[in-house]
Amino acid sequence: VYSGRVGLTHQDAAPDDNALPGAKPTWFFAPDQIRKRAKEWGPGGIDQRFGAVWSGFTAAMGPKLDVIESRGSDAVQQVYLDTLKGRVKPAQAHMLSMAD
Repeated sequence: VYSGRVGLTHQDAAPDDNALPGAKPTWFFAPDQIRKRAKEWGPGGIDQRFGAVWSGFTAAMGPKLDVIESRGSDAVQQVYLDTLKGRVKPAQAHMLSMAD
Protein backbone atom coordinates (compact mmCIF):
# COMPACT_ATOMS: atom_id res chain seq x y z
CA VAL A 1 0.00 0.00 0.00
CA TYR A 2 1.24 3.47 -0.87
CA SER A 3 0.06 6.80 0.46
CA GLY A 4 1.46 9.80 -1.39
CA ARG A 5 1.17 13.51 -0.88
CA VAL A 6 1.54 15.96 -3.73
CA GLY A 7 1.53 19.73 -3.92
CA LEU A 8 2.95 21.06 -0.68
CA THR A 9 6.08 23.17 -0.95
CA HIS A 10 6.64 23.62 2.77
CA GLN A 11 6.60 20.07 4.09
CA ASP A 12 7.21 21.23 7.66
CA ALA A 13 3.68 22.70 7.61
CA ALA A 14 2.15 19.25 7.02
CA PRO A 15 -0.53 17.80 9.27
CA ASP A 16 0.40 14.99 11.64
CA ASP A 17 1.22 11.84 9.62
CA ASN A 18 -0.12 9.68 12.42
CA ALA A 19 -3.61 11.17 12.18
CA LEU A 20 -4.80 8.65 9.54
CA PRO A 21 -4.62 4.85 9.49
CA GLY A 22 -2.77 2.96 6.79
CA ALA A 23 0.57 3.46 5.08
CA LYS A 24 2.63 6.41 6.26
CA PRO A 25 2.32 9.16 3.62
CA THR A 26 5.44 10.08 1.67
CA TRP A 27 5.97 13.28 -0.29
CA PHE A 28 6.22 13.42 -4.06
CA PHE A 29 8.30 16.44 -5.05
CA ALA A 30 8.79 16.82 -8.81
CA PRO A 31 12.32 18.30 -8.70
CA ASP A 32 13.50 15.35 -6.59
CA GLN A 33 11.94 12.94 -9.09
CA ILE A 34 13.62 14.72 -12.01
CA ARG A 35 17.02 14.50 -10.29
CA LYS A 36 16.44 10.79 -9.63
CA ARG A 37 15.53 10.09 -13.26
CA ALA A 38 18.42 12.19 -14.60
CA LYS A 39 20.82 10.05 -12.57
CA GLU A 40 19.18 6.79 -13.74
CA TRP A 41 18.93 7.76 -17.43
CA GLY A 42 22.26 9.54 -17.78
CA PRO A 43 23.20 12.64 -19.80
CA GLY A 44 20.45 13.67 -22.21
CA GLY A 45 18.01 11.04 -20.94
CA ILE A 46 15.49 13.53 -19.58
CA ASP A 47 15.60 15.70 -22.72
CA GLN A 48 15.25 12.72 -25.05
CA ARG A 49 12.24 11.28 -23.25
CA PHE A 50 10.59 14.64 -22.68
CA GLY A 51 11.02 15.56 -26.36
CA ALA A 52 9.47 12.30 -27.54
CA VAL A 53 6.44 12.63 -25.28
CA TRP A 54 6.02 16.36 -25.88
CA SER A 55 5.96 16.03 -29.67
CA GLY A 56 3.14 13.48 -29.44
CA PHE A 57 1.26 15.65 -26.99
CA THR A 58 1.51 18.79 -29.11
CA ALA A 59 0.42 16.89 -32.23
CA ALA A 60 -2.66 15.58 -30.42
CA MET A 61 -3.53 18.79 -28.58
CA GLY A 62 -2.55 21.37 -31.19
CA PRO A 63 -5.91 21.53 -32.94
CA LYS A 64 -7.74 21.58 -29.59
CA LEU A 65 -5.86 24.49 -28.03
CA ASP A 66 -5.98 28.18 -28.77
CA VAL A 67 -2.45 29.40 -28.01
CA ILE A 68 -2.49 33.05 -26.96
CA GLU A 69 0.83 34.88 -26.65
CA SER A 70 1.03 38.02 -24.52
CA ARG A 71 3.88 40.21 -23.32
CA GLY A 72 4.45 42.60 -20.47
CA SER A 73 3.58 42.74 -16.81
CA ASP A 74 0.12 44.16 -17.47
CA ALA A 75 -0.77 41.21 -19.72
CA VAL A 76 0.57 38.69 -17.20
CA GLN A 77 -1.42 40.32 -14.42
CA GLN A 78 -4.60 40.37 -16.52
CA VAL A 79 -4.36 36.67 -17.44
CA TYR A 80 -3.67 35.83 -13.80
CA LEU A 81 -6.73 37.76 -12.62
CA ASP A 82 -8.88 36.32 -15.40
CA THR A 83 -7.78 32.82 -14.36
CA LEU A 84 -8.69 33.49 -10.73
CA LYS A 85 -12.13 34.73 -11.80
CA GLY A 86 -12.77 31.71 -14.04
CA ARG A 87 -12.66 33.72 -17.25
CA VAL A 88 -9.97 31.66 -18.99
CA LYS A 89 -11.49 28.94 -21.14
CA PRO A 90 -10.09 25.40 -20.80
CA ALA A 91 -9.04 25.42 -24.47
CA GLN A 92 -6.88 28.52 -24.01
CA ALA A 93 -3.14 28.06 -23.55
CA HIS A 94 -1.54 31.33 -22.50
CA MET A 95 2.15 31.83 -23.27
CA LEU A 96 3.24 34.82 -21.25
CA SER A 97 6.42 36.84 -20.99
CA MET A 98 7.24 39.63 -18.58
CA ALA A 99 9.36 41.25 -21.30
CA ASP A 100 7.67 44.03 -23.26
